[in-house]
Amino acid sequence: GVNTEIRRAHLSAEYNLRDWTLTGSAAYSHYDNAVVVDGDYNWAFGLGGFLQLDFGSRIDDTAYEFRIASPTDSRYRVQVGVYDYQEDEDDLRIRAFTSFGVVPVPAADVEDVENRAYFASVEVDITDRVTGSLEGRYARDERTLNEGRPITIGAGTPEAFDVSVSESFYSFTPRATLDWEMTDNANTYVYVAKGNKPGGFNKDIYRPLVTADEFLRWQAA
Repeated sequence: GVNTEIRRAHLSAEYNLRDWTLTGSAAYSHYDNAVVVDGDYNWAFGLGGFLQLDFGSRIDDTAYEFRIASPTDSRYRVQVGVYDYQEDEDDLRIRAFTSFGVVPVPAADVEDVENRAYFASVEVDITDRVTGSLEGRYARDERTLNEGRPITIGAGTPEAFDVSVSESFYSFTPRATLDWEMTDNANTYVYVAKGNKPGGFNKDIYRPLVTADEFLRWQAA
């Protein structure tokens, strides 16, 4: 069976300071997933259960954002802000090897993510119907992976390994936009932007079905 618990909360606030707008928001998410597998297919739990397993994962993440924006009725409009995101993923690692008792294993910190970004934009009304804007976002994405799984080594299955690595990824993503309000009912725009995909790690290591030497021998034959 599978049991999943999800809790989410979000809070936002806005404050006007001499026609400038200060906005803040905070969000929290909790994901808890537990799976129970009956490997011996015995109809009664108390009669067997050597292959029964309990396992699952838990993910907690928080996000904060604060920004300040100039008055929207001005010809020149600016906005600056900061964003912070943190994620903590834990492997519950609960194993039930027998129906007469559960052998728990302490939760392991599997993966952590910390993202901090700073952003700003400038928008100007070039004419009554043409508006141009420049935006930029600088981000640092730090990821930590902790793995240590005792897995049976076999053809095509993950190797047993113990890895703890951490790496930071930096990015700057600008965007330029030009809007033209051709009529009261028609609008067109053009923009150019640079995107970014945060880095990460390959979690699973697989043993090949054949070794390089075996492949060369078969190829020669």
